[in-house]
Amino acid sequence: MNLISQHGFLEGLIDACVMECYFREHMAESDLLFQETVAQTFLSAILPPTSEALTVEGIQTLVTRLQATDLPQKLKTISEKSPNLLGVILKEGKV
Repeated sequence: MNLISQHGFLEGLIDACVMECYFREHMAESDLLFQETVAQTFLSAILPPTSEALTVEGIQTLVTRLQATDLPQKLKTISEKSPNLLGVILKEGKV
């Protein structure tokens, strides 16, 4: 995966995590929770702490691990599962 597509994935994932802070119950009802998987994947990537964890290669490894979860598919379904709330937020770019 190239750097541009990794950037888009991370941007969408960050947006989803921010929305989860505000609309957790709604997202849970729609099976759209992201933070727990992100936290578990991130922690497994940096624990035990290594000097590589915060390098470009370390971040790319983290992105690869995140993309190997169900998160990419969940990101694609946000607007479909919540068209009147989260879909509008994503469309308007207000995250």
